Amino acid sequence: MQSRGHAFRGYTGLGFRVAAFGLVGGVLGGVGLAQTGLSAAWQEASDHLVRIPMAATAASSLNAAIAASVVLYESLRQKTALRHGLGPRGSAG
Repeated sequence: MQSRGHAFRGYTGLGFRVAAFGLVGGVLGGVGLAQTGLSAAWQEASDHLVRIPMAATAASSLNAAIAASVVLYESLRQKTALRHGLGPRGSAG
């Protein structure tokens, strides 16, 4: 996907924590089903895998709409931080 100017992020229980990963710019994303996750084919097609960290006592997975909402919120948070001269994680520099 990067060859077309976009990075594809697969959102699954594996990979980088979503808040620690850049979601600004040309990013496409895929969210898997709560029970089965992102298919093996989509995981293979992903440039990076990204996960939403969850407490050990919490539910083991999120509904796909909730997971997508969390990722979209994080993307907006990172873009807003950059507009205000902060890094994607909300710190100066």
